[in-house]
Amino acid sequence: MKKTLFFIMIIFAALFSQAVDMAVLDFTVNSSDDDMNFLSSGISDIIVTTLGEKPNIGLVEREKLSRIVEELSLSGSGLVSDKQQIKIGELTGAEFVITGSITFISSSFMINSKVLEVKTGRIVSTQSVKGGNKEKIFDSVDELAGKIYTDINTASNNYGTGPKLEVAFVIDTTGSMGDEINVVKSKIISMIDEILQGTPKPIVRFAIVAYKDRGDAYVTDVYDFQSDVSLIKQDINSLTATGGGDFPESVIEALHKAMFDLSWSKNDDKTGKLCFLIGDAEPQNYRDDFSEKDIIKEALKNSLSISSISCSGNSKEGIRRFQDFSNKTNGTFSFLTYTQEVIDQSGKEYVVVTEGDAEVVLEETEISGAGDSDMSASTKFMEERAKKKADRARSEEKPKEQALEDTKDFFSTAPAVEKEEAKRVIASGTNKGEKKNNLDKIMSEQIKVIAEKQGVKYDEPKKPQPENKKTEPVKKKEDEKKKIIIKEETNKKDSDSTKVEVKKSSPEPVKKTGSSGIGG
Repeated sequence: MKKTLFFIMIIFAALFSQAVDMAVLDFTVNSSDDDMNFLSSGISDIIVTTLGEKPNIGLVEREKLSRIVEELSLSGSGLVSDKQQIKIGELTGAEFVITGSITFISSSFMINSKVLEVKTGRIVSTQSVKGGNKEKIFDSVDELAGKIYTDINTASNNYGTGPKLEVAFVIDTTGSMGDEINVVKSKIISMIDEILQGTPKPIVRFAIVAYKDRGDAYVTDVYDFQSDVSLIKQDINSLTATGGGDFPESVIEALHKAMFDLSWSKNDDKTGKLCFLIGDAEPQNYRDDFSEKDIIKEALKNSLSISSISCSGNSKEGIRRFQDFSNKTNGTFSFLTYTQEVIDQSGKEYVVVTEGDAEVVLEETEISGAGDSDMSASTKFMEERAKKKADRARSEEKPKEQALEDTKDFFSTAPAVEKEEAKRVIASGTNKGEKKNNLDKIMSEQIKVIAEKQGVKYDEPKKPQPENKKTEPVKKKEDEKKKIIIKEETNKKDSDSTKVEVKKSSPEPVKKTGSSGIGG
């Protein structure tokens, strides 16, 4: 009876927390210095501690893991086969098993990790970090844990119980869109990772409709919905920005394909649906083109909205047409925000911010010093713009002249330098670094709006605490906590005078919030 009640409790917790359970085995230490052997369990303890603070993550208790590894007569130091890892996962109830190693060459080190999905037997993550200073091992393990979390979070999107979201990208892939496509390619994983951090964790399917124009390599290229993030990434990476000799593009045909050819969930109001139109040119007006009315009617019928994002260079007619699709489908129109860091002849740094036809110049120090965040001035400004546009999507009364509202908001919130000074900086300044935009932030913030309507909640990021004489910075405290863990392991090994293996000695479990789920 007790066993039955125990298993019922486990199932109940899993259903409501939607936690992803992981078993972290001790790492293999490849070093001529035996004093480094304590890192075998030390690294895994730090990974457990770091991952334990993440949402939707559950961790197998170290004591339970050690007992099972010992029963299987295995070393817990990563020297186990894939089949043995699957067995460990099945016995512990873990969905993923993490193994790895740290290798020392002179004063340098490299830490490698592998994550195996128990259900499928496939390897969903292989990551590595390296450094030239042993004092940086703690920071490197932190970095590694972040990479592991992203990979596991996206891999676990392949299954679950919902809430469900469907997001389609309709992207102009002509030559002028090279920068924007590269942003989608580089940021798609981090964007998905951010969306999946909601509680309860949403299950998201993504689709792509790439478009060019008649006479190009293709007019439309359709990638239907799927939840496997690795395959989504492959689809995104296959996109190239070429062609498009004249200005207008086949926008209408692409939207028609998105509405009628993609496998949206029909007659399902419990699935949040959103379509992004991303482009920098107005639609072609072919006589035999598809009907805009049919596109809008189909969108409304399926309870999905079209949020359009106008990139640099779009014409007034293009902006009007993009805005029209958004207004008529309860979507949100946004200008993409671009930033370029500039240095004038005196060495003073500025940020040139462009949004549609609006442009301002900001003093780098004026906004980088605001608040306690370590992010750059340009990143801070772009994140604020993305959140304001998402707030508009939350509003029941979105203004019909969204482009005009965007421009007003832009000028009212930008702490710009004087007009003549701005002209001087733009004319004589030298660009520093690459031009950036906030396409990924716009999309992730607006997907969150749809997710929130389905009951998903997102925690606001914690504000960094300022450093002062009375209070140590948060980062330093975290490092000290990890050093204490390592120090305890060192003392334990010195007193035992034994090799660090789970089957010989079980390290103290790192305290965490429950074993079935954290943050759920």
